[in-house]
Amino acid sequence: MGSTSGYPDLCDVVQCAFMTMHDERTGSEAAYEQWVKIAEACKIMQCGPSRLYEILADIEIEDPNRILKTFIFRSPNSQRGTRLFEANSLRRFMAARYAEAAQEQPDQAIASR
Repeated sequence: MGSTSGYPDLCDVVQCAFMTMHDERTGSEAAYEQWVKIAEACKIMQCGPSRLYEILADIEIEDPNRILKTFIFRSPNSQRGTRLFEANSLRRFMAARYAEAAQEQPDQAIASR
């Protein structure tokens, strides 16, 4: 099955604990995918780990469009693991937040007049 963008479709199957993730994307998207740990995710989002976990705790409210991609990488039968974030999804999330803030600011300026 080909892609409309001209790139071949890639389909990765990742076994993660008891969950199998199927991820379909174009070749160009796959080439730039980078998974980062909490410390690097905080640098990208310019926030602390506690704020990042607050976002995850209220993901339905904080990220209703499900922009953020994250999972916990762990061995089978393990309770602990390493949380990873897809770096570009963090950037898209912050861009969406910036756009929301930019839309709200003119409304606030009008209300304060």
